[in-house]
Order: sequence, then C-alpha cells, then structure tokens
Amino acid sequence: MSKSLTADEHHPVIRVLDDGMVLAVSERSYGDWTFHIAESLHWKLQTYDDGWVYPSKRKAVSALMKWVEGDTEPEDGWIRHFKSGRRRRGGDPDQEYYND
Repeated sequence: MSKSLTADEHHPVIRVLDDGMVLAVSERSYGDWTFHIAESLHWKLQTYDDGWVYPSKRKAVSALMKWVEGDTEPEDGWIRHFKSGRRRRGGDPDQEYYND
C-alpha cells in the first residue's frame, strides 16, 4: 500500500506510492491548485509527468486521494490538463477546449 501523506515547503500534500510514483498538490501563482503526478522523485525539480489544475485546494487533494484509491481518472472539476493542453471553463466537461 502507499506511504502516508507528507508535505514540504511547496507541496502541502505529497504521497509517494510503493512503486515510487509521486503524487503531490501545489498552489500556483494564479491562485489555483495543481494535482501533479511524477514517476520518480525528479518532481523535486518541479518537473512532472502529468497534472491537472483545479480551482481549489480541496478539489486537488480530492483528486490525489481518489488516485491513491485506484481511480486514475482525474476528479471532475479540473480546469486545465497539462499533458493534453485541454482546458475546461469552470471545470465543466461540456465547456472543454484545446489551448492552441
């Protein structure tokens, strides 16, 4: 099973899984929050393998916790997905568009 939650100065919630995958939540300078996924501890260098932006810390932490429980689809309500370039106005899937 995964290790317990921890934190550092930039990430109020971090979980390192048994396979080495790192899940973390951080606040962005825009006032929103990001749920990050990294395949190794290189995340300390602020590089991530994937991530979703949420309008609140609560939603980002909820997405992290659901991922830990095995639900690897992102929590509804995200407003930006880094890897695909998709964005959702107000977190609404019906308002999804690609940032060119």
